[in-house]
Amino acid sequence: MKLKFYFLLSFLNLYVENSFSETISTDGSMGNSQVFNGTNVSISQDVGTTVGNNLFHSFSEFNINQGQTVTFTGADNLQNVISRVTGGNPSVIDGTLKSEIKNADFYFINPNGITFNANAQIDVPAAFHVSTADKIDFGKNRTVFYSNLDKKSTLSSESPVSLGFLGTSKTNNGLLYINHSKLSFKDNSVVDFIAGNITIEGGNKI
Repeated sequence: MKLKFYFLLSFLNLYVENSFSETISTDGSMGNSQVFNGTNVSISQDVGTTVGNNLFHSFSEFNINQGQTVTFTGADNLQNVISRVTGGNPSVIDGTLKSEIKNADFYFINPNGITFNANAQIDVPAAFHVSTADKIDFGKNRTVFYSNLDKKSTLSSESPVSLGFLGTSKTNNGLLYINHSKLSFKDNSVVDFIAGNITIEGGNKI
């Protein structure tokens, strides 16, 4: 497994704001607005928008509670599952984030912050990229998928090539916090944790 932590600033924050909504809600930009609750949540391909072999999801809120499993599903030919959070709250993962989309890389961005708590588990078939970035850039033409709905995003069939930080979020791109987590990934997979502020506490195992 190739594990990368990217520290874009020269300091660590030793705190996290824990106020968040315990729901998963889509924002209506990639399909109908929906709210997901329950112990086992399935987020199917038709919840988002497919362009070529890329599946795009857009959430106003995204949190996974202890004991909850959230599973992304879709066609086997998909190469990338790309999710953003456009609301103002950080995401807290304290259950299982799972993808059953064969061989698809998984991207998740929330510029307001992301926390992996003690019960967090990641079960994806290929690469896992998580970031507090504001945008994802694609291909040679550098089309952009922004987390800010006020900016015009372009959905691309090309693969992501970079993550961008605009420094415009309220918390100047929130904390990526790994809090007493025991995260496991498949052998030889690529795993990226990319943020301006990263805190790792409490005997984590990755």
